[in-house]
Amino acid sequence: SRSPIYMPRINVMSVSLVWQYLSSKRPAGISFAGMTLTMVLSLSLSLLGCSTPAPTYVGTATCASCHTSEAAAWESSDHKWAMQLPDSTTVRAAFDGEVFDHQGERFEYIRSTEGQSSGAAGLSVIARRDTFDIQYAFGQYPLQQYLIEGERGRLQALTTVWDVDKEEWYSLYPDQATPPGHPLDWQGDNLNWNYMCASCHTTGLNRGYDVESDAYKTTWAEGTVGCEACHGPGSNHVDATDESYGTTGASDGVRPTSGRADDLVLKSELAMCASCHSRRMPLVEPVPHGEDFLDLFAPRLVEDELYYDDGQILDEVYVYGSFMQSRMAQVGVTCSDCHEPHTGLRRLEGNALCMSCHVGKVESIPVHIEHNTETVDVSCETCHMPKRTYMGIDERGDHRFGIPDPVTSRAIGSPSVCSDCHGEDQNIESILATPSSRPGLAVLALRTGMTDAVGQVKEVLIDSTVSRFTKGSMIARLGQRREAGASGTDALRIMMTALSSGNPFERVGALRGFAGPGFGGPLPNLTNVFADELRWVRVEAVATALAHGINDFSEEPARSALMDYIKAQETAAERAESHLNLAGMHEVLGQMDLASKAYERAERLEPSSPEVLMAHGTFLGRWAAAVAQSDVSVWRTRRIDAEQRLRAATVLLGADAAEALFILGLYLGEERPRLPSAAEALEESYRLDPSNVRAVFNAGAARQQIGELHEAERLYLLGLDDHPGNADLRDAMVTVYIQTQRWEQASEWNQAMRRDFPGRSELLERQAWIQQRLE
Repeated sequence: SRSPIYMPRINVMSVSLVWQYLSSKRPAGISFAGMTLTMVLSLSLSLLGCSTPAPTYVGTATCASCHTSEAAAWESSDHKWAMQLPDSTTVRAAFDGEVFDHQGERFEYIRSTEGQSSGAAGLSVIARRDTFDIQYAFGQYPLQQYLIEGERGRLQALTTVWDVDKEEWYSLYPDQATPPGHPLDWQGDNLNWNYMCASCHTTGLNRGYDVESDAYKTTWAEGTVGCEACHGPGSNHVDATDESYGTTGASDGVRPTSGRADDLVLKSELAMCASCHSRRMPLVEPVPHGEDFLDLFAPRLVEDELYYDDGQILDEVYVYGSFMQSRMAQVGVTCSDCHEPHTGLRRLEGNALCMSCHVGKVESIPVHIEHNTETVDVSCETCHMPKRTYMGIDERGDHRFGIPDPVTSRAIGSPSVCSDCHGEDQNIESILATPSSRPGLAVLALRTGMTDAVGQVKEVLIDSTVSRFTKGSMIARLGQRREAGASGTDALRIMMTALSSGNPFERVGALRGFAGPGFGGPLPNLTNVFADELRWVRVEAVATALAHGINDFSEEPARSALMDYIKAQETAAERAESHLNLAGMHEVLGQMDLASKAYERAERLEPSSPEVLMAHGTFLGRWAAAVAQSDVSVWRTRRIDAEQRLRAATVLLGADAAEALFILGLYLGEERPRLPSAAEALEESYRLDPSNVRAVFNAGAARQQIGELHEAERLYLLGLDDHPGNADLRDAMVTVYIQTQRWEQASEWNQAMRRDFPGRSELLERQAWIQQRLE
């Protein structure tokens, strides 16, 4: 696929730049006083004596010389076709001069002739006034994609691909132009094979990225997903064939319904499959074979833009995250129970596969009786594994295997297989069992700040039918919104309990809850999670500590955990997000020069990224404030550089610039002469996003500070049109009436506030003062 496998969670500090005299709250920030800790990060490797040499890759052909039946099965698999050199047997598309026009771009596919550039098979594409050789064919069905050579050791994936059934070219992004510089530009970072694709389309990959030159020297043992991609390097096995090697699949005759002696099969097989079939970020490079998945990768949980709130698949998540939500994963089912590992195909077709385990257990369920396949054209997959289409034509089933819940779907707007057939007719719902809890509704409650949100979360957490993956994802959301009660006693108890859970998803969920912007309490002691057995948990623990401004990592196990965190960021050094994370870390540690270099590196990698420009700009603003009293010249230079980046971000974001304009306005408002410009930016922010009442309040406050009282009144009233009960806006209106000596209006508005806020004694005092002026 061409969407990112993992976009690292950006842990840069969210420092609000609200200036004190324009807000009812004190300005938030992080003081760097005393942060003089010098981190000496050294890594030593002790080589212990071993009698057996480290295994090396021998290639699929060597494996096939003994394992003939497995090799024959693999020959037809998608794994074999993951990446192939282009020739007459591997390329499905026509390259006979076809022309495909897409959103102003033209692609011409040709077989090279004398005098033209020639790829391995003489196939090329002409685009952007250049000719690019086809270097590799990617996949086999239902579409095939092609790789071309980019700059500095890169391979790039074309976004015009071949529809195998229709035998025609089409675009992965049919409704949008992707010109140079666009996030989906086929010559850009998000279509870069080395980072986005290579690890799962080759065997024994080493990306070989050099951050200083921004170049790759990528190597691999085999240019496809061969035997050793799953079973590991095979040289030792070749030398000693009688020794056990590569046991990853479920043993014959041991079905999950009869139980497994331990979870070795489940853990080893999921680690093998999930390393590619998941939305994740690698934590080490190159990735060693055979270790715990969560020690090598950071998987994405159930998060916005990836899943619907009830856990149904939304974006491309590659199976693992949806499968880990399932009851099947909870009871020990693993990939090879359903899929033959060498062909990748289903072991049985249709309902027969499901009924191989569920026979005699589901036939009497009322909804199943109503949907008897002899009278209704449905299958188990129709309801429990609905398909979603990716890459234009590739249908993939949801491995969550969920029980349809139209009640939740209506509330949160997720797909409903019931509605697919029955439309708005809800009579069928009478035969559906009511679930013990509804995770989707609990997420909705957290998202909207409902008063019983934490109570709904607790219902999910005590429900034994809900997976630990789902529960960890739910706990992580507790820290996202303060109004959802993240700092309350119940929420704190939930996160504290999860922090010491035996399940890593719950531990990570707790850490993300504590790191969230909605959590306002003190951070618990993280010593145990700094020493966690899994690298993923340790890295998340450091991210959480940094989010709270903790800057002492001098003692073990915190020091080693910090090294894990740094290594994880360096593993994705070609991504700007990683350098933003490192910049945030250096800033917390008081290493401002190193933070500046990390921000500059992120900006070099993505000079047109609004997120990068915003992060760099706000950092420069904070850095300027640190020298405001000691070096006016440096202070002014940094202020100018910061403003340039913030303004550039607003231009790039266009109609989506509400938040960027809000931050720009707050930033400008830190200097009194810039208050008119601050007010303009804040008013424009509110126009784009009327839900942000702070934007219109601060816009009015800026006008009020410079004496433009009628403009301030207009802005406050504009905000009250959308937010009639807002106390800050109403309070500001009283001050405007006082300043303009309109005592009757001041009295009227102040009395109304007294009725609505009887506990505010200062309103009574102000009313007495206003009354004196009236008399």
